[in-house]
Formats: sequence, structure tokens, C-alpha cells
Amino acid sequence: MLLRAGTAKAIFEGAGLENVSARFFLALPFRQRAARACERVLKDVPLGAQYAVAGRAA
Repeated sequence: MLLRAGTAKAIFEGAGLENVSARFFLALPFRQRAARACERVLKDVPLGAQYAVAGRAA
């Protein structure tokens, strides 16, 4: 099942987790400094379907 980042965050928050955040990432096959910098700059931009959601137990 595919979930949007906002939906996944809502599920985490509904489960009682705190400090819930989502981070988008690009799976660039390059290890050059410029590629890593590009990924850092675009971490809040919903490009593609790759993201991670994290939270802490209350």
C-alpha cells in the first residue's frame, strides 16, 4: 500500500508518537559532494515517492 507522507505522519501522530517528521529523499546513484548537497537541499520537496517518517514514543 502506498501512503502519502502526510498520511503516514498522521498515522504516527494518531499512535501517540511525538516529534513526528517526514523527510523526502532522492535515490541518486552518485556519491559526489554535489549530489549529496542536492539531496540535502531538496529534503523538504516531495519529489518522487521516497520519504521517511520518524517519531518518538511519548
